[in-house]
Amino acid sequence: LKNEIRNVPFTIGLNNFTIHRYPGSNSPSSYESDLTLTSGNKSRREVLFMNKVIHEQGYRLYQSSYDPDEKGTILIVNYDPTGTIITYIGYVLMFLGILWILLSKGSRFGILRSQLKRISAATLLLFSIGFAQAQAQSTDELMKEMHRFVPTREHADKFGELIVQCHTGRTEPIDTYASKLLRKLHKSKSFNGYSAEQVLLGLIIYPEYWNSLPLIETDNAELASIAGSKDKYICYYGLFDNNGDYKLQQKVDEVYKKTPKERTKSDKDILKLDEKVNIIYALQQGELLALFPDENDKSGKWYSPGEELSIFAGKDSMFVSKIFPWYLSELDHGIRENDWQEANQLINMMATYQKAKGSTLFPGENRIKAELLYNRLNIFGRSAMFYLACSLLLLIFAIWRMFKSNRVNRIGVGVLCSMILLLFIANTAGLAMRWYISGQAPWSNAYESMVYVAWTAPLAGMFFMRRSPLTFGLSGLLAGFILLVSNFNFMDPEITPLVPVLKSPWLMFHVAIIMASYGFFGMSFFISLFSTLTSLSKKSDRFALKLKELRIMNELSLIIGLCLLSAGTFLGAIWANESWGRYWGWDPKEVWALVTMFVYAFVTHAHRIKGLRSDFAFNTMTIYAFASVLMTYFGVNYYLSGLHSYGKTDTPVVLHIIYGLYFLLTILVACSFIKRRKERI
Repeated sequence: LKNEIRNVPFTIGLNNFTIHRYPGSNSPSSYESDLTLTSGNKSRREVLFMNKVIHEQGYRLYQSSYDPDEKGTILIVNYDPTGTIITYIGYVLMFLGILWILLSKGSRFGILRSQLKRISAATLLLFSIGFAQAQAQSTDELMKEMHRFVPTREHADKFGELIVQCHTGRTEPIDTYASKLLRKLHKSKSFNGYSAEQVLLGLIIYPEYWNSLPLIETDNAELASIAGSKDKYICYYGLFDNNGDYKLQQKVDEVYKKTPKERTKSDKDILKLDEKVNIIYALQQGELLALFPDENDKSGKWYSPGEELSIFAGKDSMFVSKIFPWYLSELDHGIRENDWQEANQLINMMATYQKAKGSTLFPGENRIKAELLYNRLNIFGRSAMFYLACSLLLLIFAIWRMFKSNRVNRIGVGVLCSMILLLFIANTAGLAMRWYISGQAPWSNAYESMVYVAWTAPLAGMFFMRRSPLTFGLSGLLAGFILLVSNFNFMDPEITPLVPVLKSPWLMFHVAIIMASYGFFGMSFFISLFSTLTSLSKKSDRFALKLKELRIMNELSLIIGLCLLSAGTFLGAIWANESWGRYWGWDPKEVWALVTMFVYAFVTHAHRIKGLRSDFAFNTMTIYAFASVLMTYFGVNYYLSGLHSYGKTDTPVVLHIIYGLYFLLTILVACSFIKRRKERI
């Protein structure tokens, strides 16, 4: 399109541009423009910011971005009053159509529900999924002496109740902060059976000992060998030679000379390892532990014991400069003599100071207690295996009940369904706690969205629980699998502040509805996978009838998922229009959401095509349709970049596992197809 300059019937003057940052951080929380709009003899002042639109004579002004020098603003001007009304009317009609699909007896959804009522409950058999995690054991004498270089768990837990400000500006308990650091260093929440707070204090007070332990994790065998290690765990001292020179310095310098696009995986491994080395160094220099708020600092910055503390005045200066070295001295005494009275008292003094001087950013007693409880319960991590165990047992009892119904298997099905419901309630409580702690909807990053999808999976299964416990078991199995993956090392459970564009009530509705659709699509994938597996075995007439019922429930689930995905996608378009003045920007996530809509629209309408009406064709299409969901959810974040790639990190190994699983599924589908051909001959 040819660029054109067009005049508008008013003038815009910028009085002031302001960037608000998260306290103690350079990350923007929001940015706003103080504008004067003049039309003829009339003028008015307006404040414009992200997700807040200014209307003037049919024109709409949006806060788009700002100049690199942070002195000017970049606006988007939109003029489409008629088109906006027509578009929104179209969206309303679409939502009414979705309601008709789900509620009308004459729709495909209504017809399938009627068919389902005429078929008795089904029972099925499903493969089990096993997961084993190896825990490294060391025979090194240093490891055996570790109890001499860590505080007791009780004292470390008390230290973990203090508040610290992390690099994003969020104030949080040290319990949360220490766990985050240890996951970054060691890819684990504990080390040799000791908690993250114990490791953190040990690193600070006994650097000579802890720097000799294999605490740092790296997947790069070459880097591990440089540190003198034969496995992926290396010690801090292993990265320095006898002269104290840093072995990676030359490599790090060479990597930084490259542009980000030129850096290889090996280059990124070097930078990640260098970051871990710098974290340990900074901790032992008294940095990265921002415990002390300055009530006179307008930015809300908290300070670490190793930083320049001369900005504090009077009694505050004396307190912040002396209290932490004093605490470390008493900590050493406590470890050697098992006397924690003085060390505990000093923690109380620091806690009192934080409450008095950091009142504007102090999370509040209830939130602190909630976060500490949330960390200790580890609801999502612990419920994963319970979900898998209960769901697999439910499938076994449901299958047994299908062939021979008796009091034992009926009670077993009821008990196991109740246990999965209790797990669902526990995960609901976990989401509510995370929402309360963070103050924002808990589905704004990759980890949170996975946990939310795991929550929606059994919710989807509840729609069919009474008629088909097997389907409910499959949904629980999906929830357990997702929670298991979400607790892998590549997922970061850190609570992070929202980027400016996500500070909108539209986030709650748009993301929640789309993620809920993934729960229904995932359940359909599992149902189709099971149906394909069972097609390889001999089936009785009764079993074939149960498979037919399962097919109906599968299609019902797909229709619900498609309705949710469509509604969520178009709600996203409304959000985009309200935030940026356009409905569609061909962002990779937007494009793949639309592709997924088209894929599932085809699958749900394929019964009208004669050659695609069979159960085999339907199950095959459903299995491969789920690949579009995986691409939308994972692929865009890890392979592409765009406005929606908020949770992007390094590509996880689990994606390569998914490729392998789809290869095996292709073999499975091929075997099923060959068997069907032989039966016809």
